[in-house]
Amino acid sequence: MSSVLTECRSEYAIGTLIFIVRWATRGKMRTWKLDDWFSISAWMFFTLLYSMVEYLSVVGAPIAFSQAEREALPTAMKISMREGAKAMFASFFFLICLVWSLKACLIVFFLNLTKNTPLRNYIRVLAGISVVCFMAAIITEFTHCLPLHRNWQILPDPGKECSAGITTNIMVAVGNVLVDGLLLVVPTLMLKDARITVWRKIRIGFLLSLGIFVMGMAIARCYLSIGNTAQTSQSSVWAQREALVSTFAVNAPIINALFKPETWRSKSGTGTGQSKGAYSEHSHFDRNNSGKGLEIYKMTDIERSSKESTAELVSGGPVPSQWNINNGAAKGHGGMV
Repeated sequence: MSSVLTECRSEYAIGTLIFIVRWATRGKMRTWKLDDWFSISAWMFFTLLYSMVEYLSVVGAPIAFSQAEREALPTAMKISMREGAKAMFASFFFLICLVWSLKACLIVFFLNLTKNTPLRNYIRVLAGISVVCFMAAIITEFTHCLPLHRNWQILPDPGKECSAGITTNIMVAVGNVLVDGLLLVVPTLMLKDARITVWRKIRIGFLLSLGIFVMGMAIARCYLSIGNTAQTSQSSVWAQREALVSTFAVNAPIINALFKPETWRSKSGTGTGQSKGAYSEHSHFDRNNSGKGLEIYKMTDIERSSKESTAELVSGGPVPSQWNINNGAAKGHGGMV
């Protein structure tokens, strides 16, 4: 077994485990949202992409092969690599669908975070941009090398564009980086008005800004995929690496709930009183504060402390007296935010 295949198998196992932990977290929280459905589609394409790596390790693929290298191939190898080239063509679609399934997970998650706030409209526009980028990547993969059979043509050499998908790699990377870059605006705006410690701002910012690592990985994979022949031959491996990094980045904010005491509290007895206190506090906060306040509430729901109230996390202006009374009652019942 080659070291590359061992790495890919390890990455697939880790990525699958991340998805399982996400689903287990949602099960523990007794909630299932639209982004969780997208996470299932992401795992399916993650599995298909990995299956292509396994298949290509058996049949091979003439990625960026020169005319001389192609002519030197034995007849049996030419037939095998033609099938491998078809698999490579399909794997680009799997990669595109995986990337944008993960983007959909993150966008829906941010839509939930920014509900009833001005930022929600920004996320909606960003969702539209993401759909356009997805369609552009799909169209590019269909049209970057025409007629289609040239994508798996062995002889004569169809050119590096057809065998390595340079244009598709660039389009995927551009769309990936663009959407993640625009998403980074959200945690920046959400955190700037939160009255919490610098350390907690860093922690929440880290959870919501993991797209930075995805952007870096996307740029690295694109650069290596359009580089020299030796680098280009590793494109499927780099796609798997990018997929793992993206999987972690998208699922980390959800999995983070496992590290909150509130997630593990009993639903009966004292735990019920605590939950009721929290919901009472939240609903009253919605009635007496602006969308900006709700934005802070939802942001801190990712990483919060049961020792402080939502009002204490919102900067600007005095806290309404009615809120103080209700907040005190909530704390008396173990309310948490």
